[in-house]
Amino acid sequence: MKLLKTRKFHLILAWILFLATLLLIINFSLDNGEISFSKSWHFVQLFKFLQRWIPVTTLHAIIRKWGHFTEYFLLGMSSFHLISFYTPKKQLRWISTLLIGLLISSTDESLQRFVTTNRSGSVLDVVLDLTGVGIGLLLLYNTRKKILK
Repeated sequence: MKLLKTRKFHLILAWILFLATLLLIINFSLDNGEISFSKSWHFVQLFKFLQRWIPVTTLHAIIRKWGHFTEYFLLGMSSFHLISFYTPKKQLRWISTLLIGLLISSTDESLQRFVTTNRSGSVLDVVLDLTGVGIGLLLLYNTRKKILK
């Protein structure tokens, strides 16, 4: 039980969470268009009941964008937590987290545009990704702030 309270354990856990999130993003990014469509289509089937109100193509687009947001929401939280071990200044933590999000998101979209087949990179997706990073960052920051009080 003492191990769970050590700084080293929490640092290793932070690295594992960050790298797992990064690998998740890379894994989805390297899917070709058909595989990517198929993966998101499974979620469309889960939310089939919404097709009464939302056209299936719109629902599929929403689910795909929600996926972007969720991946980068997790990236924002995991990178902020990891950076906290190395940077005592709060402002630098925020800036570093946003820069990491921008770098990874830009790389992700570049991979989709230039490496994978039947995919296209989008500046709008980078903005959506950074929104996910920012909200993840805010949520983690506010939660940590409340816990430390």
